[in-house]
Amino acid sequence: MPIPAVTEPSSRSLRPVAHTDGGAPIARASGSSIPDLLRAAHLEPSVVVVVVTAGLAVGVGVGGPRLALLVVAVLSGQLSVGWSNDWIDARQGRDDGRTDKPAAVGSVTQTAVRRAAMGALAVTVVTSVWLGPLPGGLHLVAVAVAWAYNAGLKGTAWSPVSYLVAFGLLPVVVTTTADAGWPAWWAVVAAACFGAGVHAANVLPDLERDRAQGIGGLPQRLGSAGAAAMAVTFLGVGSASALFGAAVRGGQAVGVGAVLGMAVVATLLVGVVASHRAGRPGLAFRLSMATGLLLVGTLVAQGSGLTG
Repeated sequence: MPIPAVTEPSSRSLRPVAHTDGGAPIARASGSSIPDLLRAAHLEPSVVVVVVTAGLAVGVGVGGPRLALLVVAVLSGQLSVGWSNDWIDARQGRDDGRTDKPAAVGSVTQTAVRRAAMGALAVTVVTSVWLGPLPGGLHLVAVAVAWAYNAGLKGTAWSPVSYLVAFGLLPVVVTTTADAGWPAWWAVVAAACFGAGVHAANVLPDLERDRAQGIGGLPQRLGSAGAAAMAVTFLGVGSASALFGAAVRGGQAVGVGAVLGMAVVATLLVGVVASHRAGRPGLAFRLSMATGLLLVGTLVAQGSGLTG
């Protein structure tokens, strides 16, 4: 579902100020080219969310025009969230030397990014309405929560809420789009935990710099050890829910595959802790992402079992 924008760790050099946009000085623009505008949308995580959504949808029987409509709704929602992140953060990003944010360095203007965000949001609203009152309404809630994160929630102790809600709604939107009813509880828990775990893991490489700049999300407030523990806890609970949930709900014996899968997850999470203790936050981040991908893969593989 639309997620609060994720950015990669970056260098902090800054181009000279050369013009203003909406009254606020920003770095010199090189023109609002399409590649720069796409970079401002944080396209990579957007594509991941769309692919995951499509995979879940196909698994529960969504196809044809309805699948295309769902994909357009989710993609436009993701783009609106990514562009709103760069638009809202343009001035702060300039002050902090964020070279990973095109609107901060001026490779696109704030005006261009704002218009792109609002245009994508309009497409999101229209396509969500076409999906139907329940899936469309839930999707718009996810988009609103992600925009709220960009607008200020990310700087508070409540920052994980956006991830828990937006990702937790993902399987609900998919199954209601398929008219298949509500998803299994474990699918919602797994998706929500994935979101919160990724939120914690994403800040690990730059956590101390973030704290020095006054960024006050929950992982930053917890500190390096606390953020690593938060990532491990959420990803561990999410993985266990995805691997064991279906069997527990169906009253079946837990299979060997689930046990082996959890062993792999446990190994990865031990690696996260060991990497953190060794002073290698970048490796801890990558191992966390590998755990998250395994979790998502497990959810997608469940197919129609999401509602069973």
